[in-house]
Amino acid sequence: MTRQPIIAITPAFNESRQQLRLARDYADAIDRAGGLGLILTLPSDLDKLESILCLADGILLTGGPDLDAVHFSEENTISNGTISPFRDQLDLAVCRYAMTHQVPILGICRGLQVMTVAGGGNLYQDITQMTGRKLQHDQQAPDWYPAHAIQIEEGSRVFGWFNQTKAGVNSFHHQGIKTLAPGYQSTAFTSDGTIEAIEHQHHPFAVGVQWHPELMWRKNKLYLAPFQALIQACLDH
Repeated sequence: MTRQPIIAITPAFNESRQQLRLARDYADAIDRAGGLGLILTLPSDLDKLESILCLADGILLTGGPDLDAVHFSEENTISNGTISPFRDQLDLAVCRYAMTHQVPILGICRGLQVMTVAGGGNLYQDITQMTGRKLQHDQQAPDWYPAHAIQIEEGSRVFGWFNQTKAGVNSFHHQGIKTLAPGYQSTAFTSDGTIEAIEHQHHPFAVGVQWHPELMWRKNKLYLAPFQALIQACLDH
């Protein structure tokens, strides 16, 4: 039997009810790609988090609320949205562990932003601050529908997933990358300049995407590729 890598997955968190939850789309994508999902918790002692993470072969940073601007040395403006201190603490700690210990990691939407901030980059609290923005980044179409195109850098991991320089993706965000963290390269972007994918140049597999492939792969198996790439990176690691 082929070994199934264990993928630690960051959950959503309901602050008022103090409940962890995970959208099934993420777990199903990991399962279909050949992995075993492990939902993370946040121990009271962060040192215990490493004891959990050492059981994992790879990490999936899921989508979610906005990052508190304090984590990239700004004050929250009226442009910033819902903030979860729990998610910020968990996700940033998990990401830094992955980068320190060279653990394969895939970030989706908020996950891409967490990777940026954890590495020392910063964000637009709202991408309407970007000059010339014209695309709909919080789509009104069905969640699986590719609402806009991305341009992909040849030779990148993302290019390998699509085997072409242009693809359609869905979009549900209003924060976005302003400045890349050291070591990262942007490998996909939109016509209005929004960074849609990042890859670390000195890590075995640290990739973030701004779209939500977990919502798309049931309609088009091509979008399972990010999860398959994470699983393969775990097997190769």
